[in-house]
Formats: sequence, C-alpha cells, structure tokens
Amino acid sequence: MRKIKVLIGVLLAAILMILGMMSVFSANVPLTAAEQCDMYSGSNVGAQSYNLWASTVKSYLVPTSDGVMRVQAGGDISGVLVEYYDNSHNIIKSKTRHITGELPVFGAFYEGSDAYYILTGQNNVAENPSTEVFRLTKYSKSWSRMGSVGLKDCNTTVPFDAGSARLEEYGKYIVVHTAHEMYKSSDGYNHQANFTILINREQMTVVDCRYKVINYSYGYVSHSFNQFIHVDGGRIITLDHGDAHPRSVVLLKYPQDITLGSVSTWGCQNINVIEIPGTIGNNYTGVSVGAFEMSDSSYLIAGNSVMQDGSDTQRSTRNIFVASVDKNTDAVSVNWLTNYKEGDETTSTPHMVKLFADRWLVMWTRDGKVYYVTVDQKGRTVGKIYEMEGALSDCVPVVANNKITWYTWKNGTITFYDIDANNLSRTYETVINNGHHFEMTSFKDGVATLRCTVCGTTQTLGTVTAFSAWWNTNGGSSYSSVFPSSLDVGSKIYCWLQGNKYPSGIKLDEEWTVTISDESKVTFTPNDYQNIQFGGGYFTLLAPGKVSITVSPRYNPSIARTYELTIKCTTHGGADGKNFAVKDAKEATCTSTGYTGDKVCGVCGTVVEKGKTIAKTAHKTTLKNAKEATCTSSGYTGDKVCDLCGTVVEKGKTIAKTAHKTALKNAKEATCTSTGYTGDKVCDLCGTVVEKGKTIAKTAHKTALKNA
Repeated sequence: MRKIKVLIGVLLAAILMILGMMSVFSANVPLTAAEQCDMYSGSNVGAQSYNLWASTVKSYLVPTSDGVMRVQAGGDISGVLVEYYDNSHNIIKSKTRHITGELPVFGAFYEGSDAYYILTGQNNVAENPSTEVFRLTKYSKSWSRMGSVGLKDCNTTVPFDAGSARLEEYGKYIVVHTAHEMYKSSDGYNHQANFTILINREQMTVVDCRYKVINYSYGYVSHSFNQFIHVDGGRIITLDHGDAHPRSVVLLKYPQDITLGSVSTWGCQNINVIEIPGTIGNNYTGVSVGAFEMSDSSYLIAGNSVMQDGSDTQRSTRNIFVASVDKNTDAVSVNWLTNYKEGDETTSTPHMVKLFADRWLVMWTRDGKVYYVTVDQKGRTVGKIYEMEGALSDCVPVVANNKITWYTWKNGTITFYDIDANNLSRTYETVINNGHHFEMTSFKDGVATLRCTVCGTTQTLGTVTAFSAWWNTNGGSSYSSVFPSSLDVGSKIYCWLQGNKYPSGIKLDEEWTVTISDESKVTFTPNDYQNIQFGGGYFTLLAPGKVSITVSPRYNPSIARTYELTIKCTTHGGADGKNFAVKDAKEATCTSTGYTGDKVCGVCGTVVEKGKTIAKTAHKTTLKNAKEATCTSSGYTGDKVCDLCGTVVEKGKTIAKTAHKTALKNAKEATCTSTGYTGDKVCDLCGTVVEKGKTIAKTAHKTALKNA
C-alpha cells in the first residue's frame, strides 16, 4: 500500500519528494541518484521537435571520465547551469557552476578539443552598428574564462532568429553556422537567413563571416529554419532547412579550405536533399531536420516529413527518413524508416547518435513513446525498431559508460534516460526531483514544523485541523456526506474535500493525501482546481473486491478518515458490455482434441459461456525409410509418417530384388595353337557371374606349301 499525492497547492508547489533512480522499463536495473535542492522553472521536453522552424539547442551532455557533464540554459535559469553527474547519475555538487555575464540571448554550447565555448547574442532592433549582436566566449575545461570575441555591424537585428546555432572546430578555427533576422530591406521587411562566421580560436578573432543578402552560391539560404555544419578535409559542409531560396533541405559544399582564412569564395555547390513543393516563402514545409552526420562514404541527414507531392500543407502525419549524400558522386538516396498513414499519430523531429564505426542510432517519439533503430553508413536500417516509454528533448544523446544517455527537464524534475549500447532492448530511467525534501519534526495547534533532510532548511506551515468530505457517483452538482460503500466495476466516485479549521496568519499547506489499499482495483484522479479549503477529484473502480480509501491533510494524519468500499460485478462485460476474454482455449492437434475456450467476464473472471471440444486434426504425412530394390537386396516402399507427431500412419511393403543385368566378359576366340572361351555372363550392377562360359577347341591348322 502506498500513498498517492492528490492535491498540489499553489503555495507549496516547490515542496517535492526526492524520487531518486527508478528503473521502469524492460530489464530494469535498480539504481540510485543523489538529491539536491536547486529550483528553477521551464522545460526542454520535446524541444528538439519543431513544426515550422527550429530554435537554439539549450541542453547538452558531455561524457567525462566518471560520468557526464550537463549544460543547461533556458527557462528562468540564470546564464548557463553546469552540473556534473557520476555514472549512476548522482550529482557531484562540488563541481556545479553557474556561468553568467555574457550577452542575454543564449545561442549554443560547444565542447572543443581543449576548451569549452558558449555562443550568446543580443537583439538590435534599432539597427545600431555599435551593438554587439554575437559573442563567442572561450572557457577552460575547468570553466575559467579565457577570452571572447564579439561581432557588430553585421546586418543583424535578432540573432538566432527562427533557427539554431551549431559550431565545428577544425585546426585553429571554429566555424559558427546560425541564423539571424536582418536589417529592414527595401521592401520594408526584416528578412531571415543563415549566417556563417569563421573564428580563429587561438587568437579569438573573427577571420571572416557571411551575412549579406546574396545567393546560395555563396552559402546563403533564405529563409533558413535550421542550421548544421561539418568541416570535411578543411571544406565547410552545411545543411539548411530552406523555405524559399532554395525551398528544400539543402546541403552546401563550400569550395575553399578554411585554413586559407576565408569562409568561402563564389562557387558553393548545392545539393537538394529533400525538395519541398509549395509557394516560395511559405513557412510551412511539412519537414523538420534533426541531425547531420558524416560517415566515411556519405553525409547522413535525419528528419521527418509529410508526403511531399504538392499537397504537403494539407497533411499532418510525418514519417522518419535518413537521407544519404554520396561524398564522391553527390547522389542522394532517401531511406524511410517509418510508414505511418495520413491521420495516424505523427513523429517528432529525430535525433541521431553515432554508436561505433559505421552504425548510428536514429531516435524519435510518437504517441508518448521513444522509438529507435540502428542505421548503417548509407542510412539503411539494420535490425528492428525498438520502443520505450519516455521522452526526448533538445539534448542530443551521447554514448557514455556503454550507455546511450540523454535527459529531459521540466521545472525542478530532471529525467535521465539510458539505453544499454550492448543490448538495445535494455533501457533505464532516472528521475531526480530537485527542491527541498521536507519531513515534519513537530505539529502543534495546526502548525507543522518542517526540516529539509537534504540541506537542513526549516519551515513552518499551517494545516487543516478539521475537514468535511462530500461524495456523489454521477459527477453532478449534488453531493452527500454519505460515502457510497458498494458500487459496480466501471463506476466513478466524485469527491470534494473541504478544510473547515486551519490557523490564520501563516502560510497554509495546500496538499492532501489519499491512501488506496489496492491500486489495481481503484485509481484516483485529482481535479485541476485544488486548494486546502476546497478541492477534489474522482475515483475509478477497476476490479471487483474490497478496498480501503483513506483521506487526510498531509501534515495532520491524526484526523484521517477511512472508507470501506465493496466493488461488485453485477453486469458482466464491464460498463460497455464488451469486456470479455477467452480462457483455457486449446488448439486441436492430430493426437489430441482442442477446446474453443470459455468466455469469461474481463472484469471478474466469471465463466459466462462454456467452450466446445474441437475434433482432432488429420495427420500430415511424409514418406520416410523408402528404399529402392536392387539385384542383390530387396527394397521398401516407405512408411507414411506424420510430420507433427511422428506416428506411422501406414507401413510400407517389401519390393522384390530386380533381375541381374548381364554382359559377356572374358570371351576368347580359339586358334590352331590355343583353345578359346565363350565368355562369362556377368551382372553390370553387382559383378555376380550369372553363367560361366565354355572352352572352345583348337581350330585345325591351315597349311600352305613353302620352300618347294
């Protein structure tokens, strides 16, 4: 029996129980997680997925020697939060950092070979050329600030607008590929496009950048709703999600090695990976892009899309694809990983994480579950699609400690998800609820004194010293103080809990608890509107039996009330009369009869209708032990034997030996000097001498006169 939290008050929403590590998926392994009391609001759940345009990634994991480093911006987090966790996701509090003091708009975090980088920006709606709109700040691996470089007067009013920001290190350079809203053009609009910056990371200086309105021969994409970048042999390779120029998911190969000190010269090669029909500049494309990776032979792009046949604006169901672009021939092949029909639940924007040399894991969500499958270096699926309960975020999964790991956060709750890299069917979930973990140390005159078991913070709260409980079974407005103690399965019991006495002049605890002795038979759902003076919800009766329900204020269980409930199954088949199951069904075989099965009530298990016997099936025979007759041994027609049970259904018969097949051997003609031989009749098959030959007498001499 466990307690279910049912009424969360607005005054103490920050008081959360530390849940620790919970393994709730297949092959679960119990783990533990440390507690902490940091509080902030916001969420990154589903932040990877976008319908029209992307946003900057604010959640990152970096593998460390003993776990992972978590980097988080967004919500009401001040600056950038940095936390370190061990391999069991216990926080290492001594390493926690808050990185502040840069520009107010977060753009990206990047782990370089020997330093960390944070990209920030600020709006410049006044189009002031002296306003710093982009800043890249360099930090040591122990988070000491090592310097920064800023960018001004670069045709930017809103940095990162309607796009993302990603960085790539190559030699002494850092390349930034992002988006921006530009100064007002001659048509009176502030247009959006991509933006590429080349930075010398050793000197922290801007070497080159591309921000002017031009065309994709110079790497320009407008509008660009998501940006990815790699450097391949010194050559910048970008991927943009364009809705106008061009209207496609476009891969651009820059012509020049960046070690020459330039982003590009004219001559970028563009490859349309997914061409998007529709009106130029229509923000809705029915496409989103989640990952851009490189294999030895191909560039790999993971995304989702509706069927692109000219009617994309009328469709809502997106399927997952991995496209590959051959590095040598630029040939594009699109591999569809899913095939959901229009009208089915759609997919989220996918992630892609490298497992080893030529294998990647593609991950997406659909209908409250995470799905994932392995692909090869051409983007083709390898093996089956797995699924697990959970969620994705804008945190790109990493491989650490032989696990594929990522996290989500919502307000004070952080959830780490792990997939065993050696056994993809093994998954784990770690939930860490930040905030104080209060326990009551004393209670007097309606006032509870609480102490946090994590940090020692104390607090006093007023609580209810008397309450009324009201009930009904139809959800209407008429409630009674009499508890409905006997009801059928499928029924609901609605309740209101009204606090009557509580101290004034002190903050009140708004939470009630409900204890259900058997949650397999009854569940409780609280109403959206809750407070200690008037709140409630409803119980759903799931299965027959006896159940105890206890309600009380959280910090004053001395006034708890317990109600006994008998749940019946008067009408079999449940509330809709369709809840039935088949029990003890058995298929007939060639050796035993079968049984259609009993029809039983799916609620209480009562046999409503007995089944019927099914006659044995016929044997399914195959001829076995057959043998051909020869001239030396008899044969056998073979036995008819059942393939299913091995029974000899019909015995075979003996076949008589065959006749010898003879040939004349050892025959010899007689001469005048030696006898001859008629020859033996010998069987060609077995060599038996069937009939011996006879001697032929010498022939007479045939004379002639010589030497006369």
